[in-house]
Amino acid sequence: MQSRLVAILAYDGGQVLDLTGPAEVFWAADQYVGGGAYRVVIVSADGADTVSASGLRMGVQAALDDVEGPIDTFVIPGTPDWARLMAHPPLLRTVSAGAARARRVAAVCAGAFLAGAVGMLAGRRATTHWLFLDDLEKRFPDTIVERDPIFVGDGLVYTSAGVTAGIDLALAMVEADHGPDLARQVAQYLVVFMQRPGGQAQFSVRMRAQTGSRSPLRELLDSIVENPAADHRLETLSDARGSAAGTSPACSSASSA
Repeated sequence: MQSRLVAILAYDGGQVLDLTGPAEVFWAADQYVGGGAYRVVIVSADGADTVSASGLRMGVQAALDDVEGPIDTFVIPGTPDWARLMAHPPLLRTVSAGAARARRVAAVCAGAFLAGAVGMLAGRRATTHWLFLDDLEKRFPDTIVERDPIFVGDGLVYTSAGVTAGIDLALAMVEADHGPDLARQVAQYLVVFMQRPGGQAQFSVRMRAQTGSRSPLRELLDSIVENPAADHRLETLSDARGSAAGTSPACSSASSA
């Protein structure tokens, strides 16, 4: 088995989970096969450590130019500061150089904007975090923006939805490289879905919905905890809930009949 080199780009202002999520997937896959499947290298433009958007310092192993041999997978993490960094020439030069050396490219979350800024998304299907889908369409009108998928592959350029979706994408790459059994083992080890149910539209819809800060079920559970010796039979709880809502159980029954 020939080891596949995975180069993951670190840069100041990057989102740390976009980097560490895929790194853990490829590392775990390598461990499960006893080594020789993947070699993960964290790179930066000059080999210096970087500081993520959350302030966590990222240890860097090498400058991109110092990495020897062909790169199998080049991972571009995203950043909440994408609007500024997609116009940052030193970073874009590194993104372009890494992509040119790689067999395939994975842009996680808002990393899609960095990939697009160097021309990788022209005429391709792509996605990003649901918050930034409209921005992606506006910035790159020649890109076909997919709004629901957790990740999208078009040729050998892959993009994913927000943050943890980089794990989903990396698992799919492991499956493509080594089959579903290994990908399933890695997913079990990381305690994540091997294939997440549903698309990312479910998250945007839920976040936009105006929901109350208290749910009826939570209120009932809290009342039980506060007074465990009280009468908590189903009929009593139903009466209490009906009174709190301003509707009697009889009215509820009649309306549902």
